[in-house]
Amino acid sequence: MSSILNYLQLNISTLINYAGTGFLLVLYALSYVYLFIAEKDDRKRTFFIWIPAVLWLAFMMPPVRWLFIKLIDSGDTYYRMLWLIPLSATISHAAVKLSSGYRLIGLVAVSAVIVLCGSSVYNAKAGDVNIVSAAQNPYHIPDEAIEVAELVKKTDEGHKIRAVMPEEMTFYVRQYDTDVYLAFGREMVMGFPAANGMYEVMTANPVDVWELIRKGRERLVSAYVFGRYQLLSDDPEEYGLIKLGETENYKVYYDPEELEYVRSINYFYFK
Repeated sequence: MSSILNYLQLNISTLINYAGTGFLLVLYALSYVYLFIAEKDDRKRTFFIWIPAVLWLAFMMPPVRWLFIKLIDSGDTYYRMLWLIPLSATISHAAVKLSSGYRLIGLVAVSAVIVLCGSSVYNAKAGDVNIVSAAQNPYHIPDEAIEVAELVKKTDEGHKIRAVMPEEMTFYVRQYDTDVYLAFGREMVMGFPAANGMYEVMTANPVDVWELIRKGRERLVSAYVFGRYQLLSDDPEEYGLIKLGETENYKVYYDPEELEYVRSINYFYFK
């Protein structure tokens, strides 16, 4: 019995956390009640009334959470069950049905509800950290990521270049230009071992520059990006790297020896 109560409490807690400010669920509840009374079309009642009722019941049942954890995901993703419930569609349908005879008034009323019940997307936070900011360019990535990618591409001369760079830059560069290959990327975010240990070397403190270059040559890496905040074991130019340029927070180098080798073979080469 105690385990059932624990699962029920977890379900309630998940719903509360999912609800955010609570306005959406309040609007949904009002819309659901209205459609339960006013909607006469059987197909629409099935979609907006009966199927959600079954889904809500299933979500709150402790055995369903137990099965979800055992068979699907043991992580904290049970809230995704709520994605099956057409909250927004139900609210929209109820608003349109309610105001169909008074469209102008309905438009003003719905707009007012959206404004009063919502908040600016730029106020979105994860804890104390702002997670949304105004776009700096049409690519919706930081300007500095574009600057870094353009510096890296100065050496391409018709072939796709492979680069190694700090973890935070890997999220953006491939969005900007897929001709820039990465020595490691999303696999390390997903917890998979990065190829040839380069990620471990790049994130060490200090970064062993020679070890990074040695491993980079095994993977045909010819461009290196270092953050100004990174502590390096040596000056990269001591090992033959040549500085391509720098941005506010990053320095970009290339390996002329490896670049010459890449140009001499067909691998990554596109004329």
